[in-house]
Amino acid sequence: MTCFLVFLFHCGFLYSNADDLLRWVKALADRTIINKESYQKMITPNDFLWYIGASVGYGCFVNNDPVNEVFVDGNIYGYTCSVHSYVNGEFTVIVLSNNDAVPTGRIVKGIKSILLSQEPEVMVKPDIQENMDYEKYKSFTGDYCFPPTGWRFTISFEGGGLNVDRLFIQESKRRKYLLKLVSESADLVVFACEVCDSTFTFHIDSMGKIQKVIYAWDKLELPYKRRLDALPM
Repeated sequence: MTCFLVFLFHCGFLYSNADDLLRWVKALADRTIINKESYQKMITPNDFLWYIGASVGYGCFVNNDPVNEVFVDGNIYGYTCSVHSYVNGEFTVIVLSNNDAVPTGRIVKGIKSILLSQEPEVMVKPDIQENMDYEKYKSFTGDYCFPPTGWRFTISFEGGGLNVDRLFIQESKRRKYLLKLVSESADLVVFACEVCDSTFTFHIDSMGKIQKVIYAWDKLELPYKRRLDALPM
């Protein structure tokens, strides 16, 4: 499985497609590349990552115990992919994109639902509020961090609007993207990013203090905390 991960992080020099990746998945499962003992060790569940919703194997993630699904979701600047395979050989779903804002994991989930004769979940981009005055949200600016991994993003107020940079899949671009208001209540304020299907849900306490921000993109819903040493002046 190591070679597959190399593909994900060195895409400037290596190329692949769904057919080749399917051959790779089959070669692993058929013990063509590694023996039975090594394959079993590869798909043995180790620590469960709650924010991924799966256990860690060697070079992959696995679901359930005994394991019935092996998958890898990977992305790098400009590219993203999802490869999900059932160990009984029932089917394998592979989705590749040369746009890192495409939610390939969500697409795979929908395809799997159809193949399993389940009702697929339809997730659409949220409607945004037009002609809003964003001055009152200036206090939302600052740096936010997801402690388990150190992932972070920064929200700033520029040109009369809220901007976000260093998104999970767009960190290298160092660009800023507008946030648009979706909904607001006494304890929740929801914004959507203008360039992808990500949302930012601010949880507010009775004193008006931000408790956490749920950053949702593709299949992930990650609770970010505000860095206290980076509060706006």
